[in-house]
Amino acid sequence: MQDVHVPNKVLSLHEPEVAATPKGKRSKPNEYGSKVSLFNDNNGFIVGHNEYPHNVADTSTLKEAVEQWEGKRFEFLRKH
Repeated sequence: MQDVHVPNKVLSLHEPEVAATPKGKRSKPNEYGSKVSLFNDNNGFIVGHNEYPHNVADTSTLKEAVEQWEGKRFEFLRKH
């Protein structure tokens, strides 16, 4: 039954954009949620984030995350 796709299936009433991500583990075959990319500064403060509605590879999101982090860093430096 794992390979059956049900269109418009509701996985969460509180977060309609939640997605199922197959993990292939016997004890935990699926995880539910959204992919989030967080980036922090040298002090450990989170300075930006990106949210993705589906499971994407980290390598395909890295360029966007670095560009956003650099933009935030330069924006801060201009203000101070």
